Amino acid sequence: DWNVGIYLPSGSRNIYVDAIQVERAANDGAAYFPTSYIPTSATAATRAAEKLSYSLPVSFKSEKGGFQLWFKPNWTRAISGDNTDKYIFYIPNVMRVRLDATNDRWAIEHYNGSTWVLTVNTTADVSPYVWNHLVCGWYYNYNYCRLNGNAYASGTGWTPQDPSGQIIYIGSDPNGQNQINAEVAAFTLFDSYLDTSFQYQMYLNRGDFRDFFRTDQALLSDI
Repeated sequence: DWNVGIYLPSGSRNIYVDAIQVERAANDGAAYFPTSYIPTSATAATRAAEKLSYSLPVSFKSEKGGFQLWFKPNWTRAISGDNTDKYIFYIPNVMRVRLDATNDRWAIEHYNGSTWVLTVNTTADVSPYVWNHLVCGWYYNYNYCRLNGNAYASGTGWTPQDPSGQIIYIGSDPNGQNQINAEVAAFTLFDSYLDTSFQYQMYLNRGDFRDFFRTDQALLSDI
């Protein structure tokens, strides 16, 4: 147990707190991580499920494109109750990328009009508490991805769906559930297929985390 105080030298001054995040140590197996509190009243309240959503760029293609991001997981499967799938992003009826919680491996799924089709499943575990890199490209029933530089390819077919007017949810499903519970940096969508050499160069460029200022839609890079 611990208390945190903020000293104000005068009673006429105010301080406003947007949120407080409490992070457990990596070896603390009894607590969830992270836990956030928003002081909306005199009593601390656990933050409700939130959604980070953007209008999908009009040039996004379900039949050809790519994405990349860096992420630092704040979870392990050893934590009681932290065994649900977690989403990097979710585009309803188009595409989703989720952590398969049974094995700590990423699954890339495309929607074929009636069901989700698993097209790529990484075979290496994701490392918690350190930065990981995931990049993928796809075109016409082919996917090629790299997790921390290691390559995964699949020729599994699906029927690409029209993404027009869709919303992309980053870090959760459309209901704000199955949250990624990780730090995410340099998330980027591409409107062209990313070949193997380009993907590996993005992994090697690990120091270039950029800030994107637009909030009305996800970044799309035209290569």
